[in-house]
This record gives sequence, structure tokens and C-alpha cells, in this order.
Amino acid sequence: MDSAPAVERVAFFRESARIYAAVAETDRFHHHEALYWATREREHAQAAQAELDRGKGVARVARHA
Repeated sequence: MDSAPAVERVAFFRESARIYAAVAETDRFHHHEALYWATREREHAQAAQAELDRGKGVARVARHA
């Protein structure tokens, strides 16, 4: 995944975080585990966005609703 362009990584990690957050809400037996992974994926998305900000002047990737 690190070889993908930062813009693709941002989109991937944001979508992954969204899915894990949804799992946390629907699967109570895995709630805390899914919250952990949602947070981790959000952090990866933020790091990739920061990479974009440094490299291309503040190009923001559109967030999904």
C-alpha cells in the first residue's frame, strides 16, 4: 500500500475507517476491536493527507459523507 500514490492511500484508509466504524456499531461482540481499527485507519489517512499537504501545497482529498 505504501507504493500507491498518497491520494489513493487517503481514499483507501478513509473508506476502511468508515467500514470499521460501521462494524463497531453493528457487531457488539467486536465493538472495541473495530473501533481500534477504525482509529488506526483514520491515523493512516491523516498521515497520507499530511504527505499530500507537504508535497503538493495543500491538496485535500474530498471526504465521503
